[in-house]
This record gives sequence, structure tokens and C-alpha cells, in this order.
Amino acid sequence: MTHALSALAVVVLYFQRNEYLQLNLLHQDFVA
Repeated sequence: MTHALSALAVVVLYFQRNEYLQLNLLHQDFVA
């Protein structure tokens, strides 16, 4: 159970980071 929860947490953090990077790139394009 704990292993599944930790794996889920890693996936969630990965998608959050990916979304943040995409928003950051869009923001840079908008400013430029």
C-alpha cells in the first residue's frame, strides 16, 4: 500500500512539474 502511494505521489509531482514548465515556457513566449 505504501509503495503504491509513493508511486502515485511521484506521478502527481511529475505532472505538476511538467505543467509548471509548460506554463513557464508559455509565459516566456508571451513576454518575448
